[in-house]
Amino acid sequence: MTMHSKSIKDLPGFFELSEKLNVDGIAINILNVLERADKCGIKRALLKDVNRIIYECSKKSDKSFKYASLTDFANLGAILLMNWKFVYCGVGAASLVIDYNGDVYPCYNNMHKDMLLGNVLKDDMINIWNNSKKLKYLRSLNVNNFSEKCKNCAVKYYCGGGCRGETYYAYKTYDAPCPNCQDNYDGIINLMFLLGERDNELFENRMHYYENMDIFKRFNKTF
Repeated sequence: MTMHSKSIKDLPGFFELSEKLNVDGIAINILNVLERADKCGIKRALLKDVNRIIYECSKKSDKSFKYASLTDFANLGAILLMNWKFVYCGVGAASLVIDYNGDVYPCYNNMHKDMLLGNVLKDDMINIWNNSKKLKYLRSLNVNNFSEKCKNCAVKYYCGGGCRGETYYAYKTYDAPCPNCQDNYDGIINLMFLLGERDNELFENRMHYYENMDIFKRFNKTF
């Protein structure tokens, strides 16, 4: 389910429907307001509000607890407990996106002409991944270089400066604070206080998942 300011009220019902249908898992993502979403005036849901509702839903049943454990809310809580740190969002290092016509981009939030990496029908994907100057530039991004505000922020290594795609869309540069900076900060701080209450079974389950994934160990050690 993609969350925005008007759909957030339906999140508890989404949990209930998923349990009724006995699905194996769910996905919950906050809408990145780019392109058509921006032109339609759609507003982003606040991270702290989404996190709060997911946490409340996780208490209702074992099934809802399982669903909540698969969300970015649980991911972020696990990362905070493990004190994993990131210097940027990971664009260019964690994924590639192939458009309908074969065009290759760093991620779905960076599908614009300035970040066209090649075309899968014409170019070698391994060569793009290993040698693209654009990917090498993205991999060099560091939250400490985005602004003085980012450099001095207490949670900079947990948000990594936020989504670089949203930043580029708003400011036409990758070296700037995320337009949702305050929301990311508030959401992380609120979650830290929640973790301080020691009711962390939801996040500890996710920790075990990450601890067994070598790719996340390598990614974290890189920074």
